[in-house]
Amino acid sequence: MPKFTKTTVEETAPTAKEAVLWDTELKGFGLRVKPTGVKSYLIQYRDAQGKSKRVTIGQHGRITCEQARDEAKRQLAKITLGNDPRAERDATRLAPTLSQLCSDYLTAAEAGTMITRRGKSKSSSTLMIDRGRIKNHIEPILGKKLARDLKAADVRVLLAAVTLGKTATSGPSGKLRGRIDVDGGKGTAKKAVNLLSAILAYGVETGTITDNVARGVRLPKDGVRKVADPEGMLRALGCALALAEANGENSAAIAALRLALLTGMRKGEVTDLKWSEVDFSNDAFRLVDSKTGESIRPISQAARAILRPLYRRHDGQFVFASNRAPTAPYGGLPNAVQRIKKAMYLDEETRRAISDFSLHIVRHLFGSVANAEGVSEITIGALLGHAKGSVTQKYVSRIDRHLLAQANKVSGALLRLLRQGEPRQPILTDDDPNELVLGYTCDLELSENLIPFWHTKKTG
Repeated sequence: MPKFTKTTVEETAPTAKEAVLWDTELKGFGLRVKPTGVKSYLIQYRDAQGKSKRVTIGQHGRITCEQARDEAKRQLAKITLGNDPRAERDATRLAPTLSQLCSDYLTAAEAGTMITRRGKSKSSSTLMIDRGRIKNHIEPILGKKLARDLKAADVRVLLAAVTLGKTATSGPSGKLRGRIDVDGGKGTAKKAVNLLSAILAYGVETGTITDNVARGVRLPKDGVRKVADPEGMLRALGCALALAEANGENSAAIAALRLALLTGMRKGEVTDLKWSEVDFSNDAFRLVDSKTGESIRPISQAARAILRPLYRRHDGQFVFASNRAPTAPYGGLPNAVQRIKKAMYLDEETRRAISDFSLHIVRHLFGSVANAEGVSEITIGALLGHAKGSVTQKYVSRIDRHLLAQANKVSGALLRLLRQGEPRQPILTDDDPNELVLGYTCDLELSENLIPFWHTKKTG
């Protein structure tokens, strides 16, 4: 066939079998003609190993003959310089998207091969959070992009989108009466980018990509949670908790929230607490899987007063078990906190005082009161289970007496503040105007028979 032109190409008739014709002017530039009449431009060449390869340039009609010739010249010139367009195209076709890389990362983490900075594999609770961040934030924004083509600008797009709440959503979880609420904001965005950086680092280690473009992207600074009036908030919480219990709030939620307030334990450390981790004989919580790994914390007398009655009644592994599934931990604490904060029976002053309260603030309240009581920062860190706390060592058998005394001191101060806010008059419930709910007191004496201060006695 002579030199390809618009006329010669369009006059070429299809045959019963696919035919490939070659341009007489540009060696390696061809035209594939299918029996259906579809015509496509291509190039044929040999790679560095001498293997013959073909690469399609485009279909006639979508590109002109001259456009195809110019592209053929460009591709053949690259081949002369040592490039292999077919290999590049195959690599692009086989290159994983970010969603696929995320899936590989989770598979490796589930197999226990992802080692955290503490030298351990990721816990099941951390993996569950990672899955949620990937599904709800990373994949909707960047999931379809090829992992190898990601740029720092793409990471900044993710950061901005999550910060502005573009990935926030709310709806049923698929479980009975369950809902999923996905929030945005600076904190969520920062955590999503940090996870993306870990995923890309995994991709670099496995040779899937060559660079972690998330590293070096400027992230918002951690906001310091400050409570203007910690003591006022604790008094208001004491009032709200007493009224919530009198009005039939879930008893597990009330007890779990009070334990968190009096110990400074994280939400998951409280809700997932197992009886096997409660060592009454040595005054110690022996947490197997806290945020900082294995952790040992003191059990103060105030905490013991909460736990002892529950222990006498327990018939499962979790201190706070789900009502619907006793073999599972109680998962309704966040929703209970919202109910307690927004209850209609609260006066405006109390509701305003606890409007900013959340489970994330519990540790800050604990630390503020401990500091006001003159407890040193190192001791506060030990009481809260910080990674560098002196009681997070694996082989501690019994809590140091000084540390236990400090735990009793801080929890006692917290307890007094909570009790100061409790209504001094009998609480009249909404359900029955004739039923009074009276609260017992709780003295912080070294006694196994302390009556929990939230315990109620109903009289007709």
